[in-house]
Amino acid sequence: MRRITSCLVCSSDDLSRSPAIVAPFIREYALGGAGRPEVPTQAVLLTCASCEMDFYDLRYDDDEIAALYAGYRGERYFALRHHFEPLYTRKYNDNNGRESASIDTRKRTVQALVTEALGNTTITSVLDFGGDAGQFIPDFEGAARYVLEVSDVPPEPGVTSVSRLEELEKPVDLVILAHVLEHVSDPVALLTELMTAVGDGGYLYVEVPLDRPKLPPPWAVRLQASWVKTVTCNTRLTVAVDAVSTPVRVLARGRWIPFTFPRLHEHINFFSPGALARTLERGGWHAVAQKQYDHSTGLLGLSVFGVLATREVPATEPPAGQGSP
Repeated sequence: MRRITSCLVCSSDDLSRSPAIVAPFIREYALGGAGRPEVPTQAVLLTCASCEMDFYDLRYDDDEIAALYAGYRGERYFALRHHFEPLYTRKYNDNNGRESASIDTRKRTVQALVTEALGNTTITSVLDFGGDAGQFIPDFEGAARYVLEVSDVPPEPGVTSVSRLEELEKPVDLVILAHVLEHVSDPVALLTELMTAVGDGGYLYVEVPLDRPKLPPPWAVRLQASWVKTVTCNTRLTVAVDAVSTPVRVLARGRWIPFTFPRLHEHINFFSPGALARTLERGGWHAVAQKQYDHSTGLLGLSVFGVLATREVPATEPPAGQGSP
């Protein structure tokens, strides 16, 4: 993993810091094993005062991403994650992304947002980037459907799988990027790359969870740093404390609970609506519509934020170099 010291969106150095752990499961499954001396046990959660972005200072490299998402939620993934995180159940592993109510909610939401924004414009092709088997692609009548998924999940009937953007025969009308940006090491670079997949007048739909970690008050940061250092001295202690800390933090909903801590896991970026807007702008996209809704059907629920954006410069903005004299 590489370490960054400035904001990954706006490059600001005005950052606050909160001590965190690297999840034992991640150390074993994606980073090569806890026995390797170079595998980190601690991370720092950084918060940018300029753009409201929260992110970990440690970033996955390409090999680590491949290790984490190849065979995603398969047998080895489940066995190791359940070992280190006992509350991670077989039912959750197998059903995540497969619940019909959750699938229908996202499909309806995306289709309604796109239809309202585009009016009579017809969507003839859709790419779901990181879209599992393509089950979340809305039912645009007659549209060609593509999915690009690193975990090698077989696509659903009627969905064409591509392994690289270059495999698309031509740019598509709509790219869906749902629940991906929170996983990637360089969100701005990915958003810039996706411009090549969208045709003239095309659109990008981005969706992220609103799951920013609950941070300690300033007076408690030093206490939390000492606690994290103590806990990470022993893997068994880390696993035991994390097993309690994580559900307590989730249930706390907006409150910081002493002796809990954030952990670097699959999500390494955490967006507010403002931070997502800034990230899209840095990637060259312009938001045209947005919606916040509850995506999960579970007990705790999951609030998500979706933005429909275009690569075209809005008519209210003068082209570069042609501003008012």
